[in-house]
Amino acid sequence: MLAMERQILQTLEYKLTIPSAHMFLARYIEVDDANKSIVQLANYILDGTLLSYKLLRYFPSKLASAAMLIARNALGMHPWSCALANCAQCCEADVVIVARAVLAEKASTSSELTSVLKKYSRSVYGCVANIDIPSV
Repeated sequence: MLAMERQILQTLEYKLTIPSAHMFLARYIEVDDANKSIVQLANYILDGTLLSYKLLRYFPSKLASAAMLIARNALGMHPWSCALANCAQCCEADVVIVARAVLAEKASTSSELTSVLKKYSRSVYGCVANIDIPSV
């Protein structure tokens, strides 16, 4: 039975993958019609979540939602939009809980773990690591 399913999927050129936080973020960026600054900052925040074991308890979709909320808030936009709420199927209050956990982990990250900071401090990534990120 599984062999037949695999053959059907290959014939239809379906690609099955495990959903990652970056896949959710890409979808949220598309739905939000986000500008380059939001895209770069949200990716920076989301990449930073990879440095924390504590954040593994959150679903990838929630981490991506939190990254969008933090990025929008840091750039002076309303943190959560109706389009994002519909796509993510969660309200702003739910996302704020995860966003606070992400920011707390970001603040407590070891100074030895600087690869994400160095990457996003470069001009090719808009120097978004230098943006002051306020609490939510």
